[in-house]
Amino acid sequence: MEFMWLSRNPMKRVVLTVALIILGGTGRVDGVSESIIGSRETCDSEGEDFTVDKIPNTRCFNCICKNGFVECLKQQCPSIEGCYTLLELRNDECCHRCKGCVRNGVHHPSGTEWTEVNDPCRILTCKAGVITESKLRCYTPCSNPIPAAPGHCCPICLGCYVNGQKVTAERTVTTTEDPCVTCRCNMGRLTCAKQACPVLHCPASRIVHDSGECCPHCTGSGRFFSPPKGACMLGTTLYDSGTQFYVDECTRCSCTNSAISCTKETCPVLECNSEHQSTLPGRCCPQCPLVEQSRASCTYGGRTYGDGESWKLDPCKACACMQGKVRCAMPMCPPLNTPCPPNSRLQHPEGQCCPRCVESDGVCTVFGDPHYRTFDGKFFSFKGPCKYQLASDCVGHTFSIRVTNDARSTKASAWTKTIALKSTVQYFGR
Repeated sequence: MEFMWLSRNPMKRVVLTVALIILGGTGRVDGVSESIIGSRETCDSEGEDFTVDKIPNTRCFNCICKNGFVECLKQQCPSIEGCYTLLELRNDECCHRCKGCVRNGVHHPSGTEWTEVNDPCRILTCKAGVITESKLRCYTPCSNPIPAAPGHCCPICLGCYVNGQKVTAERTVTTTEDPCVTCRCNMGRLTCAKQACPVLHCPASRIVHDSGECCPHCTGSGRFFSPPKGACMLGTTLYDSGTQFYVDECTRCSCTNSAISCTKETCPVLECNSEHQSTLPGRCCPQCPLVEQSRASCTYGGRTYGDGESWKLDPCKACACMQGKVRCAMPMCPPLNTPCPPNSRLQHPEGQCCPRCVESDGVCTVFGDPHYRTFDGKFFSFKGPCKYQLASDCVGHTFSIRVTNDARSTKASAWTKTIALKSTVQYFGR
């Protein structure tokens, strides 16, 4: 958004009086929510910066002389959506910042994620000043995984398909069984893992969990209360420095010098659908019922399938119900010799996934004196009287065409005298 400013003074510093409009919003905290209104002003110092006096928050606008006019562009601030630990603006700052985290003397901005050098399976996240530490739970959707590469946590599967979905380096895929399991593929090597959700700092009334998503998130932004020095606030609860507390059965936190660190258990990937899972009182993670206690059925696309039942989604994708868990796969098409061999063509049979080379339709031609072009394209000429079999089936011997040639008055040429078509029809019955 561009704004034009008033002045008749060609100096770099512009002194003027303008109207300041505050764009209000419920629950909105934004240090640059002002628009400056004024009339267009000329300048003669092309490309040079201008500083505007007597205007609040001018640090949030960059003004230059462009094409003979003073133009001011408002700075774009990063999103603070979901943050309720906004830091106080310093005099030289334009944009609000969300509180970050400090771990081993290193500052991590809010929203970042990192691993420990000596333990690639240990994941740490910073969310609005709260550090959440958890362990990755590896998931291997193949029967013969390759051990994890050095510096990595999870075993590797060859191929980049999960439940019929193709995974690429740019596109991650969540499994149908657990939305918190994320798969990534790089150069044909697939890794899948489940990660615990970060601890949220906002009040419970501002937490939203969208359907089909793994983790809940905070909506809105603001800063409700500045806790006393050394104390911590999580949600609407205040904790003294040195306090340890449980957020839920899976999460243990501590407050140290206004910083909150939490350790959260990552639940294992279960082999049953979510409707069959249950969590016992006082336990962190859900569990599957015993196989003999469950019907081991599967629900997919609004339909219920029995254990062992399979179905096709399309010619290239099939699914099966295995002890209450839906497994989908795509067939691997064999490599094709392209182009197809002579007298054959590439065909994609209806209802099948993979194309294949099939024999082309054969045509045997008889013409002229007489001349013959066979099914395989070879050319022959037979002169004089003779009897020959023009065509027949190879199996069953139920069809044949026999021809008699007559030389007539000369042996140099021949004419077809008779054509005998033999066809045998078999009837089966009482």
